[in-house]
Amino acid sequence: MASLPASAQPSSSLLESLPVEIQVHILRSLPDVKTLGSLLRASPQYLQVYQDVREDAISQIVCNQITPAILPLAINVLQQSYLRSHRRPRSKVLEFLETFKEPQSILPQNTFSLEISKRLLKTHYIVEYFADAFITDRLNRLSKYIPQIAPLLVDANATLGILGIEYHRLTRAFYHLELYGTLFYDSEIADDVITAQEQSSLFLAKLPDWEIEEFLCVREYLLDSLSGYLDQVEEDFIQDYVEDGPPTDIVKNQCVK
Repeated sequence: MASLPASAQPSSSLLESLPVEIQVHILRSLPDVKTLGSLLRASPQYLQVYQDVREDAISQIVCNQITPAILPLAINVLQQSYLRSHRRPRSKVLEFLETFKEPQSILPQNTFSLEISKRLLKTHYIVEYFADAFITDRLNRLSKYIPQIAPLLVDANATLGILGIEYHRLTRAFYHLELYGTLFYDSEIADDVITAQEQSSLFLAKLPDWEIEEFLCVREYLLDSLSGYLDQVEEDFIQDYVEDGPPTDIVKNQCVK
């Protein structure tokens, strides 16, 4: 509706006069939670209808916001997240990997609880943050060699012009990276570690070449970012040490020794 001329857009009174069934359909068809919030703030009528179908509406909006090309992977990430807080039993990891990447004709479920919807969206927002940061980082690098890109960097929103399939590829790569880290999390208390070679054969070998390329690309980006961050922390620490002397806790530790 936002793309229509102002004169052609339905008025709020017209929207609120629609049958409840149509209003429910409108709620379920919204593209994201932000749009839902705007509608509910603007219309007490839709707020009242929403309160009666809250779980179903939010669940469907999650499915709209996390594209069908990504949603099964997002659900995998959520379902396996418990492995980070347990002893990560090898049998559970292997059991999951047996069917990992098998095509799914339908989603595991059509309606999520509010808690599941919130957790899915929370993870998705984090993935989108890293995808946007990745785009900005690459545009910054390319602008050194292609000056025409520089204007894109003036407006942060312009970096989001990479949408559709290309943006889905990025989000899928970050989801794969999160899932990989969850399955093979190197916990200090784990007594049944899956070796790096086994990790590759169990996980990466099931990805097609183009998904492996995506995965490795964002992995290198995150490693470079982490390395740069640690270097900056070390540099700041040394600078503070030179200017202000060693921190008090370090002095105390030295005295104890």
